[in-house]
Amino acid sequence: MFQKHGAVSRPLTDIFTNDSEIDRRNLSRTVPMKVLCLGLGRTGTASLRVALKQLGFQDTYHMLSASTENPLDCLLWSEALAAKYDGTGERFGRAKWDALLGHCQAVCDWPAASFADELIEAYPDAKVVLTTRDVDSWYKPTKATVNWRAQHDYMLWALSYVDWDTGIRIVDFYQIASFQTCIALHLRYLRPELSPAELAHHVGLAQGMFTTAQIASAPLWGSAADRIGRKAVVLIGLVGTALSCIGVAFAGSVSSIILWRLFAGAVNGTVMAARAAVSDNLALEHRPAGFSLLVLSFHVANVLGPVVTAMSMGSGASQRPVSPSESVQLGTSSWITNNPFAAPNILSAILLVGDAALVWLKLQEVHQKDYGKWQSWLFGRSNSHYRKLPDVNSGNTSSMRLEAIEEGQRHTTERSDSIWTPKFIVVLSTVCILEFHLGAFGSLWPLFVVVARRNADDPVKMPFIFTGGLQLKDADLGWAVGALGAIGVLLQLTAVPHVTVKYGAVRAFKASLPLFPLSLFLAPYLALVPAGHAWILWFGIFSVLFFHVVGRSFGILVSILLVNQSTAQASRRGTVHGIANAVANTSRSLGAIAGGYLFGIGLQHSTVGFSWWIVCCLSLLSWALGRWL
Repeated sequence: MFQKHGAVSRPLTDIFTNDSEIDRRNLSRTVPMKVLCLGLGRTGTASLRVALKQLGFQDTYHMLSASTENPLDCLLWSEALAAKYDGTGERFGRAKWDALLGHCQAVCDWPAASFADELIEAYPDAKVVLTTRDVDSWYKPTKATVNWRAQHDYMLWALSYVDWDTGIRIVDFYQIASFQTCIALHLRYLRPELSPAELAHHVGLAQGMFTTAQIASAPLWGSAADRIGRKAVVLIGLVGTALSCIGVAFAGSVSSIILWRLFAGAVNGTVMAARAAVSDNLALEHRPAGFSLLVLSFHVANVLGPVVTAMSMGSGASQRPVSPSESVQLGTSSWITNNPFAAPNILSAILLVGDAALVWLKLQEVHQKDYGKWQSWLFGRSNSHYRKLPDVNSGNTSSMRLEAIEEGQRHTTERSDSIWTPKFIVVLSTVCILEFHLGAFGSLWPLFVVVARRNADDPVKMPFIFTGGLQLKDADLGWAVGALGAIGVLLQLTAVPHVTVKYGAVRAFKASLPLFPLSLFLAPYLALVPAGHAWILWFGIFSVLFFHVVGRSFGILVSILLVNQSTAQASRRGTVHGIANAVANTSRSLGAIAGGYLFGIGLQHSTVGFSWWIVCCLSLLSWALGRWL
C-alpha cells in the first residue's frame, strides 16, 4: 500500500520513520569532501561513521542516509546505478555528486562503494580509506542482510516484511491482554462459590503474579541480554511464556493458574531485550520512532487480544465446570466444552512459538561479543573479527585526535560501571508512579465490565455511595476491553506522531497527565447508566478510555525514551532497561493487586468507586511530580 507524495509513491509505513523529504537534485556543495571510505558494507562502516563524526567531519553519507533518513535520495542513487551499469541516462559527474553529497564531508558503505572510480575522480583531494574484513566472516552477515530479497523461499520472503521487534511486542502484549480479558470468567468458572469481593481479590493476585516474578527476573535478564545476547533472551522468553499459556489453558485450580503466571513472568525477559535491540539497530535520532512502533504494537495487541479471546472462549465459559460423567450424560464431552478457556490460551501459545521462529530467522546481534560456544552452535552465529585500520593520514594531528578519542573511550568505560546517576533515579521514580496506576487500571477495568449490575434496591447516595458493574458478555466484553487498544492505535497513527514532533514527547506527556485522574474519577459512574440506554453507555465507555489512552500513549513512550537515555553505553543498555523493567513491574504488580483488593472492599461496602478514586488520588500525585521531568 502506498501514499502519493508529489510525484513519488511512498509506503504507508513511512509514517513510522522520522525522516526528511529533501530533494537534492538542484542543490550544490556546502562543505568540502575530505574522506572517501570505499570499503564494502558490513566492514564496520556504521562504527566508522560514528568515529568520523567524533573526529569533527560534518556528516558521513551512509546507506542509512538514503534508506531511512532521506528516502528521496534513493531515486538519485537509482539513476546513478542505471547510468553506470545499464547505460540508461547520463553518468554522474562532479555536479551531480555535489548535489547528492554536498552536505557531507565523507562517504562510506553502500551505495557509494559501487562508485569508487567516479568518486575518486570527482574528489581527487579527498583521503581514501578502504575497510577490509576476512571474506568468510564478511559473507555470512552480508548474506543475512540481503538474503530476504534475493532467495526464492516465498515463506521467508513474506516473513521479511514483518518487523521482528514489533512482532515480539505484539505477541507478548497479546498474551497479556488475552489473559486479562478472560481471567475473571476463568476464575469464576473454576470457583463459582466465590463472592464478587473474593473474585476481585483473586483476579488482582492472578494478574499481579506475572509482573511480580519479573521484579526479580528483569534485572537478571537485562544483564543476560548484555552478556549472552538479545536473541537468546528473547527466545527463552517467548518459548517459556508459550509453555505457561498451555499450562493455564488446562489448569484445574486457581492456584495452578497463579503458579503458571509466576513461571511466565520469571522466564519472560523479552521487554528489556527487545528495547535494547531496538536501540542497537537504530541511530539516536530514529529511536523515538522505533520506540513509538513498540508502543503501537502494545495498542494493536490490546485490540486483538480482547476481541479474539472473547470470540474464542467456549460456550461453557459462563457456566460451572462439569465432571466427566456429567459431560457424557449431557453429550458435551468435547475438550473445548470441558475447557472453555483452553482455546484462547492455546492460540497465545501458538503465536508465541511462531514469533520465536521469526526471531530465530531474522534477529541479528549488532554488538558482536563472544557469547560462548553454546550460543554459536545453537544459533549458528559466528563472531565477527574486524581488523584495526592503519592510520591513513601521515600527519601527527590525526594520530593525536585518535588518541584523544581512545582516551575518552577509556574514561567512558570506567564511568559506565556506575549507572546509578541522579538522572536515572528520577526516571525510575517517574516510571514507578506511572506504572502503578496503569497496573491498577488494567486490573479494575476488566473486573468492572464483568461484575453484575446493581439491583434496584441497592443503596444510592450520590455522589459516592453506589455499587454495581456493567455486566458485559461475549462480543460486548471483547469490545469494551479491546477499545483500549483500538483508541491507542488510532492515536498512535494520527495525533501522537504529530504532537510528539511538534511539541516533544516529554512536553506532550506533561500536558496529558491530567487526563489520568479524570478517567479514573469518571469510570465508576458508568454503573449508574440504565441498561436500556446502550448508546449512552458506550459513549461513556469510549470517553473514559479515550482520556486514559491519551495519557498512556505518551506515558509509555516517554518512560522508554527516558530510561534509554539514562545511559550512553550500549553495553549497559540491557542492564538499565532490566532495572527499569523491574521497577515498572513492581509498581504495575502492586497496582494490579491493590486494584483488585480495593475493588473487592468497595463492593463489600456498596461503593464501587472506592478503588477508582483511591487510584485517582495517586494519579494526582503523578501529575504533580510530572512537572519535574
